[in-house]
Amino acid sequence: MARSPAVAGSFYPGEKSELSRMLALLFKQAKLDANVDFSNARAFVAPHAGYEYSGYVAAYTYSAILELSKRSQIDAFAIIGPNHMGYGDFVTVSLEDWETPLGVAKNDKELSQEIAKEGKFSTNEEEIAEEHSIEVQVPFLQYLFPNAKYSFICMSDQSIGASFLRNQAIQHAATEP
Repeated sequence: MARSPAVAGSFYPGEKSELSRMLALLFKQAKLDANVDFSNARAFVAPHAGYEYSGYVAAYTYSAILELSKRSQIDAFAIIGPNHMGYGDFVTVSLEDWETPLGVAKNDKELSQEIAKEGKFSTNEEEIAEEHSIEVQVPFLQYLFPNAKYSFICMSDQSIGASFLRNQAIQHAATEP
């Protein structure tokens, strides 16, 4: 089962061709500074507003990830976003694939289950069914990395303590054999 898009058509185009055109334009405009070295980066922060407001900045962020991928293979992404809706546990990990107008973004279910287990986090999909912060990130990654897998993590508690627990769970899950 795949999570249906909650904000396609409002935060970003709801039609595949229109979304592809917009992403192509945003990435064309997002020129990286040749003097900036991204080789040691392990995490990136991108805005999650509507594309008309923050799409260019998000495209710049994802262009940096693309540049990094030229040096080392990237085949999975942990997308962490805030929970604006206020429903559910302090951290919710989705175990579903996520659908966008560009297709289905495959959940790395093994990694997601391990993160949820390690952090004792919720996996209740209803808690994040209407949340947009993660969803608006997915098309950028689908456009650049069509075969990638994902772990979708939504946080209502963004305190240092919760962030520490989340980071420990992700690190532990990612290093399991």
